[in-house]
Amino acid sequence: MSHSVGAAQILKSRGYSGPRNEFERILLLALRGPVVVEALSDDRIHFTPQEWADLVILHLDDGTADGDLMVCLGRLPTLMQRGRAAMKLPPHSQPTEVRKLQREISALYQTYQPVLERLRERWKGVDASVLRNDAYNAVQKRMLHCHYARILGLGLAVGIAINCALLSLNTSRGSLRDETNCMVDDIMGLEPVLKEYRPLGGLMMTLCLGAAWVGTADAEMKKRIEALSMDYQRDIDGGEISVESITQDLDCHRRQFSLE
Repeated sequence: MSHSVGAAQILKSRGYSGPRNEFERILLLALRGPVVVEALSDDRIHFTPQEWADLVILHLDDGTADGDLMVCLGRLPTLMQRGRAAMKLPPHSQPTEVRKLQREISALYQTYQPVLERLRERWKGVDASVLRNDAYNAVQKRMLHCHYARILGLGLAVGIAINCALLSLNTSRGSLRDETNCMVDDIMGLEPVLKEYRPLGGLMMTLCLGAAWVGTADAEMKKRIEALSMDYQRDIDGGEISVESITQDLDCHRRQFSLE
């Protein structure tokens, strides 16, 4: 059982009554993180929309950039599951569900854009707010610098997932492809930063690179991402990683993001 699947089971077993103290609030947030991230690519993590709202989204850190990211991310797995189901419907009933999903995911897209912009702006200002801020010691500066980079990477991956879902549903929004290419470039720009924090600091790159691989149509970029993915996967698995296993992992991301 993966850590995220176990965390999902803990959240379901606990039910939702709100945290009783600050320690429990932090623990719930720590459980939420792997659940919402891994749910994008792991079908074993399944919640109803109401369970996502009550158990996973939590609303314990609303108003923060990180919290708003998680709220938007927590809405994606159910929408993507419904999208995959809609693609398998008979032709006479598929258009109605597809149009409904187009509206719902488009609404999420609109909600998410300012959230992603906040993450980008925070990263742009990281030198002044963290690295040159004497209120933090050296260890705190490294932790915050790594955290802001990781969360921006996750935010970009979420943005790519939303755009890919809209493209799979043939949503008529001309800027989606260009926006996705920009997010791919931004992820690749973060890679030199996050590699300095390997192994633990760079683990987010496996998801980010998977999203970037799905998001780009450029063959050379895909090859570059595949090579980086093999390198980062060694931080998780150790030893030699085969090209076939990386290709399978990346193709899994493609199927998930493309609603197959």
